[in-house]
Amino acid sequence: MRKPTSKPRLNEAEAAEYIGAAVGTLRNWRAQRRGPYYFKVGRTVTYTLDDLKGFIESCRREPTKRQAKRTQDAKQPSDAG
Repeated sequence: MRKPTSKPRLNEAEAAEYIGAAVGTLRNWRAQRRGPYYFKVGRTVTYTLDDLKGFIESCRREPTKRQAKRTQDAKQPSDAG
């Protein structure tokens, strides 16, 4: 009988889809001790939504001045006409 948990867990395929990566990428990251935190019981690997959200947030980067300028330039209408 399965014991209900307070925080649902996602399997590898679900976690990979959630973060937009391949299952193989998650496996490589685990082998390299990178990527999101995970649980492993026997051969079963699972992830919590909180850990996946935290990992995604940790990947957030502030644009450099160069990137910001490109974005700003792209938003301005051209004077051609």
